Amino acid sequence: MLKGDFFYNEYLKKYALKDIEEIYDEFNFFNKDLDRFQSKHIKKEKYIKLNNFFILLQNAFINPFNMILIVLVFISIFIENHLNRSITPSIFIITLLIIGGTIRLVRELKSTFFIKINTSEFTNEVLIKKNKRYFKVKNKNLSLGDVIVFSFGDKIPADVRIIKAKNLLISESILTGESTIVEKNSQKFIENKDSISINNIAFMGTSVVSGYGEGIVLATGENTIYGKYIKSLQIQEKKIENGINLVTFILIKFLLFLTPTVFIISSVIKKDLSEALLFAISIAIGLTPEMLPIIISVCLIKGNISMGKKQTIIKDVNIMENFGSMDILCVDKTGTLTGDKLILEYYTDILGNESLETLEFAYLNSFYYSNSKNHLDEAILKVGDIPNKKQYFKDLIKKFKKLDEVPFDYKRKFVSILFSEQEKQLLIIKGNPEKVYKRCKYIKYKNKIHKIDPNDSKGVQYVINEMLEDGMQVIAVAYKNISNKKISINDEKDLILIGYVIFFDAPKKSASIAVKKLRNLHINIKLLTGDQKNIANSICNRLGITSNHIITGEEIEKLSGDDLLIAVEKNNIFTDLTPLQKEMIVKTLQNNGHVVGFLGDGINDLAAIRKANVGISVNSAVKEVKQIADVVILKKDLEVLEKGILEGRKAYININKYIKITFSSNFGNIISIGIASIFLPFIPITATQILILNLIYDMLCLIFPWDNIDEDVSIFPQTWSVKKITNFMFFFGPISSIFDIITFLFLYYIFCPYIYGGMFNEISLITQENFISLFQSCWFLESLWTQTMIIQILKNKKINFIKNQFPFFVFTTLLLILISSICFWYKPLSGWLNMTSIPSLYFIFLFFVLVVYMTIISIAKIYYIKKYKRLYN
Repeated sequence: MLKGDFFYNEYLKKYALKDIEEIYDEFNFFNKDLDRFQSKHIKKEKYIKLNNFFILLQNAFINPFNMILIVLVFISIFIENHLNRSITPSIFIITLLIIGGTIRLVRELKSTFFIKINTSEFTNEVLIKKNKRYFKVKNKNLSLGDVIVFSFGDKIPADVRIIKAKNLLISESILTGESTIVEKNSQKFIENKDSISINNIAFMGTSVVSGYGEGIVLATGENTIYGKYIKSLQIQEKKIENGINLVTFILIKFLLFLTPTVFIISSVIKKDLSEALLFAISIAIGLTPEMLPIIISVCLIKGNISMGKKQTIIKDVNIMENFGSMDILCVDKTGTLTGDKLILEYYTDILGNESLETLEFAYLNSFYYSNSKNHLDEAILKVGDIPNKKQYFKDLIKKFKKLDEVPFDYKRKFVSILFSEQEKQLLIIKGNPEKVYKRCKYIKYKNKIHKIDPNDSKGVQYVINEMLEDGMQVIAVAYKNISNKKISINDEKDLILIGYVIFFDAPKKSASIAVKKLRNLHINIKLLTGDQKNIANSICNRLGITSNHIITGEEIEKLSGDDLLIAVEKNNIFTDLTPLQKEMIVKTLQNNGHVVGFLGDGINDLAAIRKANVGISVNSAVKEVKQIADVVILKKDLEVLEKGILEGRKAYININKYIKITFSSNFGNIISIGIASIFLPFIPITATQILILNLIYDMLCLIFPWDNIDEDVSIFPQTWSVKKITNFMFFFGPISSIFDIITFLFLYYIFCPYIYGGMFNEISLITQENFISLFQSCWFLESLWTQTMIIQILKNKKINFIKNQFPFFVFTTLLLILISSICFWYKPLSGWLNMTSIPSLYFIFLFFVLVVYMTIISIAKIYYIKKYKRLYN
């Protein structure tokens, strides 16, 4: 959070020291033409939209895999030109890159449009004043020198110099992490004050608690105090990007090893360095899964859209992976575990007897409070809607006139409002019983005032504890007569405790079920609330949330180092927390190696939501929370979140499937080609054939986003692991190589000699070319079908590959692609690929190889699962 000197800014201070007239002159405000002024904002909005499009365009086409392929393509084109060879394969790769990038761009645009439609309310507009006329522009389109208007409930969209203020109170909790309420004014700043006390500057991100103000925009976006703070933080890299980087690292290692190895072997066989280098580059291209960014994007975007249908909006598709990795969910109590519809049950004196005076004072405090009403205020004010009580409370309001107030904050935990009643002033305080009681010197019982005995407060505390243990929420009401017509926190002492207002906040029926479902997903739920210990404990007992010990905010303050790490890890219920303490607990859990989600809806949850790996808000949350959250659920229910988590895991698992199976399959092919290149007098497959084989395989893999997943896999949080990817690759890759080698031996020593009447060295040069073409065609077909089978077998844990079916759409797509691949063995494609038609006799051998291959892979899968416990993470 921002502290002390961080607020010190020479640029802002310069304008704080100036008179308003000087600032007007500097910005040439009154000479601005209104039409040009409005036109500037329209142009700026168009520029921002265009800029956002170019960002999407860049993300679609520039990624680690495309960079690798582009480098390989340029090398390939250079060699092909040198050899006077066709550059068709290279053009083909470039075409693939363009097609792939276009697919991703279209998907991203669709996703952006979907998110915009579902989160349109998150885009705030600000009221601008010009020449006594008003119009609205989006916050992001603000420019320096604009005069903005703000009032109660508004969020300040920029750093501004206040030029007009009336009873203007601003909360700077988003900057300080504390509920700091600052009174702002338009007066010239006095030199040598502490910078944080510059009260004629309103900072971006802060909220108007009460009053009205106007200000000239001095800084926007990253140039604001808040913007610079956010930029200065170490931005947490999305785990999906970490995962891609891990895969890229594996790929680069293999390319650095395999490409020189294949080049050396090929140069010895071909005795042509240029030809050998071209083949080595083709092998490198064959190993590179060009479609990985597209498949990842499609998986994430599809998951995002599916989550939208389940009332969960993801602002950034990359956060989907964090959703799948989340193993701890921190929640606030109100409205998440409970119904968020408090019922006012009792209004009592200090010993629990009904007291109308307590209700009256509480009603006045809630009615006149200028900040947004919370659920407690709303419950109190509902008594004024009771038919036979309406007139009574209307008369009560007329009787008392509000003079001043000190708003609620999370240190004091109560609201103070000063009233005038006839010729006297009355200060009424309402809030946390413990905090209020500490400010009281007297108690009122049966219309008599008694001085509190500090050594005899057990009776009062007993009444409160009894209600809290029953799951009630309790707020205390106190008052005192005062002579002042303005109040400050220094007046909040020597009060008279009059009684309590008691509410019941019943646990949601769905909450208990949702808690069990989340536990089944191996997600530990931790309650982080500002409410009292006994209330939280009562709610958690009813929902089955247990904790070794209930940790209070006061206890948290005393913990540090390993003690804090252990306490946060072992316990699940934390009460009486400040916003900073919530953030600290989230950070500590992350330091313990957890992926943490935080679900909240109030300004007190803002710091924790921002810190969490997955910041989650609800549609009814305050603006600040919805804007900073990664995820917004449209229904305030944990069951909705549970469905969203499952979608996140499904997207991750399908990405993981593609990565593991593709690397395994490509690795096996490269081993096979490398070995064959050593012993065969010709290259077993051409560069163009490698590209086509890779393309068909990638097209098959595009169905992964729609595939089903094993239920026993989705119940676990998902994480990236280089070790798991390489284990999978080294385990299954060589198996396919064994069958490739068997196929090579069959083709070279048996099948092709049978077709052409002799061994390769015994036939004519023309027949040798036909021999090579048939060999390459037959192996191309065998490789294509074994790669297809490995997808079918390894996509889940089922052992019977006949029953191991894709969803209907996926299976149909798979079948159509494989059937269409037959055209490669017929003209004109066969000539371009240097292939020939395959005799039907070969299919007998191929059928036998495929049956044995599928059997061996299935057996190997059983062993792999037994050894590593799971097939995918």
